[in-house]
Amino acid sequence: TGRLPVFLRGWAEHCAELRDRAAALARDGALVFRSWDGTRDLRPTDPAQALPMLLSPYLHMTNNRLSTTVRDEAFLSYVLGRALRDGGARGAEAGAGDALAGWRRGGEG
Repeated sequence: TGRLPVFLRGWAEHCAELRDRAAALARDGALVFRSWDGTRDLRPTDPAQALPMLLSPYLHMTNNRLSTTVRDEAFLSYVLGRALRDGGARGAEAGAGDALAGWRRGGEG
């Protein structure tokens, strides 16, 4: 989080803590999701599967509360997906910074 502006560091550290807690809950089988058709419970134990299931709706609801534009929400979804694919706090920070620079230029990161 050292590359982030001071006002974002606390938030980024909190996000990393939440990610770690969610990953631990997934490994323990403690996260339960209802299937889209509502017929069964899903208990993913692989954090690579559980984190997108948990964080994608969370990101969408947060964006709604912040009145985020559709374009900005699409970018934030891209950054979230990239952070989850790259894994780890260091990969997420570097990926987000690179993606943001590309987004500002009008291209991809």
